[in-house]
Amino acid sequence: MRNIFRRQTEATAPTLRERAATLREGLSHHGAAPGERADLYDRLLAAYAEDRAARPITGSDGDEIARRAANLVLNRTWALAREIVSMPPPATLDGLRATALASAILCEAEGTMEDPTTVAAIGLTRAALSITGTPLPPGFGGFGDEPDFKERDRALFNRPGSLPAWAIAEIEAEDAADDMQEATAEAHNDLPTAILDGWAAWGATNGRLGHEGTDEEYDAALAPMNRLAKLAEDLPATVENIPAKALACAWMEWVSSERPGQPRDAYGRADRLVYDLHAAIMASGPRGAVSSPILRPEPDLVGMVDLSAASISNLRALHDMADEMASVVYAMAVSGRGCNGWPAQGRLYSIEFTPAGKLMQQIAEALVEVEAAAYREITKRTPTSRYDQETRLQVIARGVIANDDKAETAAFARELLAMVEQ
Repeated sequence: MRNIFRRQTEATAPTLRERAATLREGLSHHGAAPGERADLYDRLLAAYAEDRAARPITGSDGDEIARRAANLVLNRTWALAREIVSMPPPATLDGLRATALASAILCEAEGTMEDPTTVAAIGLTRAALSITGTPLPPGFGGFGDEPDFKERDRALFNRPGSLPAWAIAEIEAEDAADDMQEATAEAHNDLPTAILDGWAAWGATNGRLGHEGTDEEYDAALAPMNRLAKLAEDLPATVENIPAKALACAWMEWVSSERPGQPRDAYGRADRLVYDLHAAIMASGPRGAVSSPILRPEPDLVGMVDLSAASISNLRALHDMADEMASVVYAMAVSGRGCNGWPAQGRLYSIEFTPAGKLMQQIAEALVEVEAAAYREITKRTPTSRYDQETRLQVIARGVIANDDKAETAAFARELLAMVEQ
């Protein structure tokens, strides 16, 4: 009688190499499209090559712009690698290759026997690289537990470095934008005061030359006004620039409408307003260092984010988080501490906010602007993978439904159907 509990030895168990080959073949024939994540694999290799070339500059004592550009290259490479490993599990060997390469880049130089999580991550990464036959990229320093890791790491930093043109251009553009913002901020504070001082000086010494002096004297007297008005004109059309633009406009209006000796009541309403401004300015004299009241801008959170450089998945995260946070912050604005009670029936929009409530309301509105900006950016994108396509459609679905536009809804349905039929 056959012993059913006895270990069967007649059939030889497959070796580890044979099991790996079987797994590789199964992944290759999986139902997903061939070349899964191949574009991400190529992009990551190219980004890593730029990182290797720029890495020596990150620790140099040279040009600050070059150092920041090198760090930008490094951060972009890591961001792409994190995006890949955060995607749903791959369905093919090609997809696993891209994930293995991204994991290797993220685990580089992280080897330590003290952290079991890191040990496990490196072990799984090595296994995935082996099963897929994925080579480590050129210039890879190692995971940190190799005997010659320190020598290879020193060699990486000791060689000359180079930077891609796009990284330098982005840093220079960032600095130029910062300089413009600082100059604009300085103009916000200084230009209204300069206009008030110029108006007062003009009124005290040259204000009547148009009636008593020569054309040359008149033009010379108005030169400061023309110069300051041009500066106000060149400022962006924003709320914070209203004082400078309004004062420049009022000064020019008064120059053209002033009639020496004519009483206030003889002017029209608009001219009576500038008559009063002129009288107040002349009564107060030059303001010097006294600052004029400035309308402060609401928080501009959109300007703090480089939407064009964000991936579709990162845009969705930004969109969703801004939406959730706006709801929370606005709820705080209309809470007991944020407003002085609710308005009477029929006056829904007359909520009287406390100072804390006003701040929360402005932050909530700024977050809504971030959500809207992320939505607009993601609608302009052309997905390069099915994952990006799904993510994009998930974000815009609610907006399409809410808009109730038949043409927009039909276009969305066609795009959704095309994705399903791929």
